[in-house]
Amino acid sequence: MASSSRARILFISSVPIQAQLTGPAIRCLELAQQVSRVADVTIAAYRSIDRVTPGLAQESFITEADLIDLVQAHDAFVAQGSITLNYPKLLLSDRVKVFDLYDPLNLEILEHGRQVALEQRLREYRQVQSALHGQLAVGDFFLCANERQRDYYLGMLATAGRINPISYDVADRDLRQLLALVPMGLQAQRPQHTRSVLRGVHAAIQPDDIVLIWGGSLLDWLDPLTLIRAMAQVRAARADVKLFFLASRNPILADTHSIAARAIELSRELGLLDRTVIFNDEWVPYEDRVNYLLEATIGVTTHLDHLETRFSFRTRVLDYLWAGLPLISSEGDAFSDLIQREQLGLTVPPGDAAALAQAILKLAEDVDLRRTCAANVQRVAESFYWEKVARPLVEFCRAPQPAIDRDLDRADTQLDRTELATTLNLNRQIKDEVRQVRRSRRARISARLKHSVKQILKQRYTNILFERPIEAEDVLLPGQRRGQTFQAYAPNLNGLEVLIGTFGRVNTCDVVVHVCDSPEAVTDVATARASALALQDCEFFTFAFPPIVTSAGREFYAWLESPDAVLSDGVTLFRYRENGELVLAQHYA
Repeated sequence: MASSSRARILFISSVPIQAQLTGPAIRCLELAQQVSRVADVTIAAYRSIDRVTPGLAQESFITEADLIDLVQAHDAFVAQGSITLNYPKLLLSDRVKVFDLYDPLNLEILEHGRQVALEQRLREYRQVQSALHGQLAVGDFFLCANERQRDYYLGMLATAGRINPISYDVADRDLRQLLALVPMGLQAQRPQHTRSVLRGVHAAIQPDDIVLIWGGSLLDWLDPLTLIRAMAQVRAARADVKLFFLASRNPILADTHSIAARAIELSRELGLLDRTVIFNDEWVPYEDRVNYLLEATIGVTTHLDHLETRFSFRTRVLDYLWAGLPLISSEGDAFSDLIQREQLGLTVPPGDAAALAQAILKLAEDVDLRRTCAANVQRVAESFYWEKVARPLVEFCRAPQPAIDRDLDRADTQLDRTELATTLNLNRQIKDEVRQVRRSRRARISARLKHSVKQILKQRYTNILFERPIEAEDVLLPGQRRGQTFQAYAPNLNGLEVLIGTFGRVNTCDVVVHVCDSPEAVTDVATARASALALQDCEFFTFAFPPIVTSAGREFYAWLESPDAVLSDGVTLFRYRENGELVLAQHYA
């Protein structure tokens, strides 16, 4: 039960929490443990949690309703990945929302499954991108893993309208109160070897061999193939250098077009399989990985030159740092910059098997270089301890607060009260004065006469828009509704632009747009209201509302009303003469 002085924080894992932990589950558990020092923390995962984590409450969920009930029992939640794609109501929660963007899934998916049909790739990309856009639109606090990612997400937040005078005009103008740097971390306790797993155990690995370890899965956005080709060259010079892939398959990902199959086949073709290149068939339990790391000589990671590389954060490299291993990496990602700057090992151009073979042989043969690199690795590793990297999240979770720009009512409390009051009073004064004129007895009589004449002469506003004739209707009066059905063509529908006429005058009535699932619907998916004071005659006006994340392909019914209009103080809507449809356009976040 939460104490009165501690916030209640829910961590929602995007993957199962089981003995075979993958990177997202590891990050979820480790960050939750750090936050538990200042808050009451619950871990939530789909269906079941197969491991006990001391100090953390644990809950499973199956349906979206189950998850929302859990969210409502807490002050804030921390979620990662595309979980909002399956549980979109998370975006609508009034709880403080923290989204962990450390893994740029929208870039990974560009590389993942490139051998499958383009239609499928596009569908998967749009789904991931839709989830990301929704999170950026409504999140209160965001996490990323390195400064490159931070630049990337700052750009996306700016596009989403989250970098604005309200969010910017606070003490921290670097916006770290909105987007914080929280890398993957590593345990502060030094690793301890508990059992033999490779040397003298595996038939191909002798006690004195040089062992390169590839930690983690073989994934489509990585490049094990160049590494295997390099090992063929290394074997010609030294038969005692071995490459061990810690996991040839991921327990979460099921991909029939896996690069793991291609890596195994290439090793077989080059005569390296189970001799120089060894694939571990099973996923190593989280606590047992230390034994493999401590029996290795060098940690290796290779990738190609693409977008995912530039903005990636290779979790496996942290294991190498923890184990004190010298590193070999392809150039191009943030960790390769760190390796070069801190002399943690060697880097090579992406896709260059010859250069990679030379780097492997250099580290294999130069014992002094390995010792120097290992010492530097141990020094740098201290900066990645979980207690240090998690500080921004821990401090936020002491007293989680909604983003300052979550809504204007909240943001107004941060503005100059005197200036705000003056502005609002002036607007009210103008509206009241105009309203008196527009609704005077003289204005009402004049409007009725003009209306009668128009009805007799059948005259209306007419115009041409994009080579299509349009015309204006009569004044939109209380009790009337003008609407039509339309299909959204993208995710994150967040506004409708409507062509409106004001009869060449200033009006004060309200105009309301309702977006529903159908003409018969009794509840709105979205609603937006505007004062006619803001409208210009015969121009589009954007009625904005929170993004509808799942709008792509959905059919909606939009209708407008003006509940307080009169003939002398009202507006008109334009329609296309050819089919009677309203002149409106869709707007997306």
